[in-house]
Amino acid sequence: MNRLTTNVEEQLIVKAIQEEVTWENLPKRLKLFMASKDDWHRKIKEYCIKKRLKWSECHARNACREGEYYDDLMRYLRKNLALFPYHLSENICRLMRVSPFRYYCDMLYEVMRNEKPYDSIPNFSAADALRLTGIGRNEFIDTMNKSRGKKFMWKMNKSIVKDMLPTVPVDIAIEPWWTVCVVNLSLEEYRKLSPEELYVIDKVCKEDIKLYCEFDPKVVRSLYRRGLVYFDILVLPDDPSCPKNDFSSVSNLEGFVSNREQSYEDPIEEILYAVFVASSEHATISELAATLQVDLDQLEGAVSVACRLGWATKMLDPAALLNDSNQPGSPGSEGEGLSFFTSPGGQSPSHDGGGGDQPRSKSGIRVAFLIDANMTSYLMMGSFSPGLKNHAVTLYEAGKLGDSNIAEFCSDLKSLESTKLEGELQHFVDHALSLRYALECLRSGGTATDTDDELEEAGPGVVNGELENASDFESEFSFINGQGTTANRLSLSSDTGLAGIVRGKGKRYYRVDVLRCESLASLASATLQRLFQRDYSFVVSMIPLACPPLVASYNAAGPVHFGPPSRAAVTPWMKLLLYTVFECGPVSVVLLRGLRLRLLPPPLAGCSKALVWTWDGSTFAGIGGRLEGTMIPGAVLLHGLNSVLRHSAVLVQPFQEGPDSSPVTVDVPLPLSEDRFKSHLSGSDDETLQSYAESADELSLKTVGYIRFLRVGSLEDSVRWVPQAVEFGVPLSDTELCKAVCEGAVSCELFHLFSLPKHQDAMQQLKKMLHDFIGEYQANGPVAKLAYTAEKTETGRRPELTVNFSSRWNPFAEPDSPSPRKNPRSRRRHSSMMSFDGDILRAFSLAPIDHSPNEPSSASKSDPLDDLDVGDVPLPGTAAAAMGEVVNPAVKLGILGCASIARKVSRAILLAGAGVELYAIASRSLEKAQEFAKANGFPSSAKVYGSYDELLDDDAVDAVYVPLPTGLHLEWVLKAAAKGKHILLEKPLSLNNEDLDKMVDACESKGLQLMDGTMWMHHPRTERMHKDLQALGDIKEVRSTFSFPAQILFPGFLKNNIRVKAGLDELGALGDIGWYCIRAILWALDYRLPDLVTALPNATINGSGVITACSARMVWIKKNRQDEQDEQEEDETTVATFSCSFHAFMTMHVTVQGTTGALACDDFVIPFSDARAAYRVLSNAGFADMDLTWRLESRDVVVDNEVPQEAAMVREFARIVSGIKRGGGAVERGWHDKAKKTQAVLCAVRDSIAAGYKTISLS
Repeated sequence: MNRLTTNVEEQLIVKAIQEEVTWENLPKRLKLFMASKDDWHRKIKEYCIKKRLKWSECHARNACREGEYYDDLMRYLRKNLALFPYHLSENICRLMRVSPFRYYCDMLYEVMRNEKPYDSIPNFSAADALRLTGIGRNEFIDTMNKSRGKKFMWKMNKSIVKDMLPTVPVDIAIEPWWTVCVVNLSLEEYRKLSPEELYVIDKVCKEDIKLYCEFDPKVVRSLYRRGLVYFDILVLPDDPSCPKNDFSSVSNLEGFVSNREQSYEDPIEEILYAVFVASSEHATISELAATLQVDLDQLEGAVSVACRLGWATKMLDPAALLNDSNQPGSPGSEGEGLSFFTSPGGQSPSHDGGGGDQPRSKSGIRVAFLIDANMTSYLMMGSFSPGLKNHAVTLYEAGKLGDSNIAEFCSDLKSLESTKLEGELQHFVDHALSLRYALECLRSGGTATDTDDELEEAGPGVVNGELENASDFESEFSFINGQGTTANRLSLSSDTGLAGIVRGKGKRYYRVDVLRCESLASLASATLQRLFQRDYSFVVSMIPLACPPLVASYNAAGPVHFGPPSRAAVTPWMKLLLYTVFECGPVSVVLLRGLRLRLLPPPLAGCSKALVWTWDGSTFAGIGGRLEGTMIPGAVLLHGLNSVLRHSAVLVQPFQEGPDSSPVTVDVPLPLSEDRFKSHLSGSDDETLQSYAESADELSLKTVGYIRFLRVGSLEDSVRWVPQAVEFGVPLSDTELCKAVCEGAVSCELFHLFSLPKHQDAMQQLKKMLHDFIGEYQANGPVAKLAYTAEKTETGRRPELTVNFSSRWNPFAEPDSPSPRKNPRSRRRHSSMMSFDGDILRAFSLAPIDHSPNEPSSASKSDPLDDLDVGDVPLPGTAAAAMGEVVNPAVKLGILGCASIARKVSRAILLAGAGVELYAIASRSLEKAQEFAKANGFPSSAKVYGSYDELLDDDAVDAVYVPLPTGLHLEWVLKAAAKGKHILLEKPLSLNNEDLDKMVDACESKGLQLMDGTMWMHHPRTERMHKDLQALGDIKEVRSTFSFPAQILFPGFLKNNIRVKAGLDELGALGDIGWYCIRAILWALDYRLPDLVTALPNATINGSGVITACSARMVWIKKNRQDEQDEQEEDETTVATFSCSFHAFMTMHVTVQGTTGALACDDFVIPFSDARAAYRVLSNAGFADMDLTWRLESRDVVVDNEVPQEAAMVREFARIVSGIKRGGGAVERGWHDKAKKTQAVLCAVRDSIAAGYKTISLS
């Protein structure tokens, strides 16, 4: 039987518990995970306890006794410092006689006794404990200090802290509609009751009279303090669900403790946060449960807890409550008049939440203003008024500040108007003042006209600013979610501005709720849309808002949103669309995720700094983000981009040294007008301003927000402004900009009821335009395909793709000719998009935005981008990507042969990254090639050929790797060169110098790169070692060794391997591993050929004449001149020796000795680790006194590498080939020269052995 995964098993076990499956009926596959029936019962009990289920209503009644269940439940709650289970009060309080006060006293005692911090108590538990015991953070610290002050007693007995805890609960606020319940009294307790108390007990127990308002409060409180009664809070499904922050004029969440959130499972606490955000006076508890998709009983319990903690309460019908209520025990109507939640004291809600004189109307327009946690942090960290800080705490913890508190909130914000601070504190003040202007604008309805015309303009059915027949009006003007209404205009005093807006007769009034986006993010997307559709007519977002929520669904169902039209609008896609429509923009480079840059592309090379945006808005190593982007100095730009490109695509805009090295920007508020353009974009001609205005209309930018323009060109030349970004919403970081945006919304009546459908249509049009744009330029989009296909012409030449920038920003961005700016409306709209593959910058023209009506849209209508997270918005598809053809295609590499070394290189190709593709494999038989591809994880797209010629005939192959025996190199290198393939050739390159010359000549004549496969040359350690060689002084000796016991490691190697067969590789060990030793010696001596080469008389040659082991000595002679006294100095010599063997212990060692130091590496050919490699530098050697000892300083150097050295080799080869293909690079003949010199020394050693170990001169 196949076992299921652990996750599925747990789900099946939970389902079985919910369905109350007994042990006998439990499926056998689940019994495999139970030790016994008792184990099954234990799981049942644990599950029910975690869910806080009542014993009589869950499967636990079949698994354990009631007393055992509740004992374990309380033990679990105390261990986790959990909230008291009020919904189980009948069992916990009445039967077990554990009151909430005693529960929290025991909890505080355990925390203090174990010396845990106060923050270890979860939020709601700490708030409830404060309410009942009066012990908050300060009291907790004071009690601990007093206990620790007793020193010795505290160390000996921590229980002394118990004597400092309260013995009776503090007086709590008890609402009239709370019900009184009696515990199981003992006979002794019953006898001690006073007559008044006996009266209350009898009425509760016998006559079922339970409302608190029907008894003498003093008597009930006396019973409560002694733990003889407890309170139950009844919440019915038809009760409205609004917490008091929608109606109370006092601060909300008073008594909330900002400690850690619970780390355990508690359905009640989890739902409470959702209730804070999603509750409304117009939605009953059952409707709220449908919105949140939660269990009705759990929701009723959560709302009951909110009422108990004082954060919500019900408003009762006064007539029902006061009906003979002055007679204790008189009957009352328990369920009558339960309409909505209100503020303490039973005050009726006012229209404005601040003491207005008009009642609320359910048909009033409701608005949601979205802010983020940063805004609440500014209000809390700014050392502002206590009231403002309390509102900020409510916003941060509850996620919502209701309309009833907005008036007081704005009043607190207004108190900061004359505040002048420094640094960051002034930044906080600016945000607070901007928030006030935005809220007052929204509450006013966003209109301002003369009051004389108000009643006339209000239309029929409106009298003195109120609806005469709201239902008729709603049916006539319903839209979106059917919640339409109207109101009279509101005058705006010119001397007071938005701050002077007041409500009065004939004035419009919108109800505004402030919501925190992070709290909304905890709700499911469907739940969030149901919430917005249910409660709000339109939604306004602040700027900056890192991740705007999905307000409306893809089919536009939901409230109007004055903010980003889609989540893709906060990504660099919106910038590219803006540049395309406006036909101009800053120099911008798009770099694709996964690229690894060796050099900066031309627009970025030499820039003093650059702005970087990541595509998904995330930040890596302090780089990325949305909105402002990250400014990076040019000196570290390459490193920074390589760090970010591992995770995300980026958009980069460079700045050059000079007066314009720092960006000069201006923010033009939306909605745009020609006057606003003229006042903000000084120095721009009328034709340009008109073009910008028409472009803005084409993008349907009649909304709230701003366009950021960037100044380009030097101050001496004519100044030009080009768009850099567009942001949607109300900006809060700049107070003056916020005022301008609000004034524009008022003048254009954007928030007028009749303007909302028009705005909705405009945003849907912009959203569609953006998604069509993304659909064309994303991976495998039609424009990306077309750009790649157009490169291949019949003649084989690749046409130049012009980098079409419209700005003269820095030297490398200047246009080819100083032609004057043409009328934008007289030419076809176009722009450009750029990508970079690590070597060559590419650009291609973007298609016009105004498509033909018959042109099919690439954007999917059934799978909209709005259903995705911001991180899931498609990335640009114009460089190496995961799917489809690309503008900058990777180098397609084929492999000739299935030798064992080809396995290592094929892995290296897969690890090399986006610049190279493992395209094909060829062998002498198709079956062998197929088996090789399957065994080595070739991609499914890789082609498999049954002969080498077939692969070379494939025109798509750019380069080949040749791991064939050395005797076959000449034939297949010449064939590959004839087919125009670049060649990565396994060493040794040839059997003699003449054959290598033919190969190099064939490649150079065709403009092809030939590179030998000496992998260690490409390790970053090699470059680091070469730098340290400069500190060794004059190099005097180099020793290199590479050997391995072939017969031990590879039985049969010395008989059957091709490297010991004369017909295939007659150079044997000298060519196979001696090549590395010779290359290391030449590398250390700057590739100077030795003057003399002598093989040492220890060579081993097998019966076929193949060398299996040898050593050699090389000498460099430096002739010295005579000095002034005509004395001849001795010639200086440098000596190098190497040894290679198929018989000796495995060694890969190189040592370089100079006059002032030495360098040693024990694994120079193949590092011990793929991720890092090391070497040693020796210096400061000397003798001690009397030469008894000597000293030596040794420094170990460790070099990390991103990819294995063979992958680095493939990357370097692909970089060269890619540059040659695109016309921007040339053959690097240095690799040809290094190979020739290595081959020359190798052949000299062979010749010396053949000549009886005579010295061969290469000078």
